[in-house]
Amino acid sequence: ADVYCGTWTQPSARVRSAGAAGADALSGLATGSAWRHGLEDRYACGAPSSTTILGGQPALVMNCTQRLGGWPHLAMVASVDGKGWYADGVLPALPVMERAIGVLSGRVRAEAASQSQSSAADAQLASRLAAAAFSSGDVGAYEQLIKEAARANQAENFAGAEDAYRAALALQEKALGANDPNIVSTLLNLALQISNQGRWSEADGLFARADRLAAGAADASQQARLLHYEALHALNQGKRDEALKLLDRADPAYASLLPAEVLNARPSGARSTINALGTSGGSMLGGGDVLTDVSTRSALMGLIEVRRYKAIVLRGLGRATDSQQALASARQLAAANGLRQPVLRARMDRTAAAMDASLDEPARAAATFGAAATAFATSLPDSRPVAETELQHAGQLLRAGRPDAALGVCQGGVKLLRQLKNG
Repeated sequence: ADVYCGTWTQPSARVRSAGAAGADALSGLATGSAWRHGLEDRYACGAPSSTTILGGQPALVMNCTQRLGGWPHLAMVASVDGKGWYADGVLPALPVMERAIGVLSGRVRAEAASQSQSSAADAQLASRLAAAAFSSGDVGAYEQLIKEAARANQAENFAGAEDAYRAALALQEKALGANDPNIVSTLLNLALQISNQGRWSEADGLFARADRLAAGAADASQQARLLHYEALHALNQGKRDEALKLLDRADPAYASLLPAEVLNARPSGARSTINALGTSGGSMLGGGDVLTDVSTRSALMGLIEVRRYKAIVLRGLGRATDSQQALASARQLAAANGLRQPVLRARMDRTAAAMDASLDEPARAAATFGAAATAFATSLPDSRPVAETELQHAGQLLRAGRPDAALGVCQGGVKLLRQLKNG
């Protein structure tokens, strides 16, 4: 059963049968089962503690923390009349999980399921809720704000992204507290949006606050992301040498979080191609089971972007060969792991085109800028990245001696910027 609460469109809790299982099997279900391994992909869970549900049926409850977002989560395994049950959900859903197990096991009549019941587990819930009062609606609102912020950031609408990240941070601080390490992901994203708008000192303060919190986050990639985003902040200010030093530290920090099969993957067959015709709502990754872990996905995307930005910084420092090697490394890592986001393809192509332009190869730069504009139009239609890339495309067409083609592309880019009232 999936349990829905309020207006949240995602389940607040999930309950599944574990087959025949007595009380002596609970420890194995809680620590060594495929269910627990899947849970750990998304949540950091503590040791199980004993309790009872449904009038004395044995159960184990685990306090967990969402790796990306930091929201408190609870997981439970229970044995009811010799049958095992798995359940997990957001913190306020513990009584609902117990009632759902009661209905599915036949111990509670469906028509009575909404009536209040108490158990030993409720005391644990009450103590945690006293420290962090929130509802499924808060978690749902946070997740929606994060999605909206990410879309705005990709579209280079930094003011819109700032608003959404700021609102998401307020929800986290209300539930978790202003000093909880698990707010650091939202804090870093907010700091970067502010930096992207040129408000350096305000961004400095947020990065300093994130620096104090990052080490304690449930998502181990946040310390690497701190270095990564501080590098982008330095690059925004034109501090290329400082940016490169930070990127050089972020690279091994991300890499240390990745399994060898991800770092050493080689393109083969269909997985070697980044699908530029996919949709932004599709799967980000290929079929490798190792990439189901949210922290692994986060670290992999971070490492690819760090290497792409190293290419940008090295180009700006006049180190063309090193720049090409960094970009080739980013491309290879993405292709070998089956990444197929059109927006990633677009960014890679735009970086490569800028490199060709700096090497005075306008014809090749024009072709690659054109490919990047097409990929941006697929993933982020009618957005600022499309317009800016079209203008760069037009510039290289003009340098390549194709003024008529350049004029049409330029007019398209300018028309879109006017439509967006942005630039």
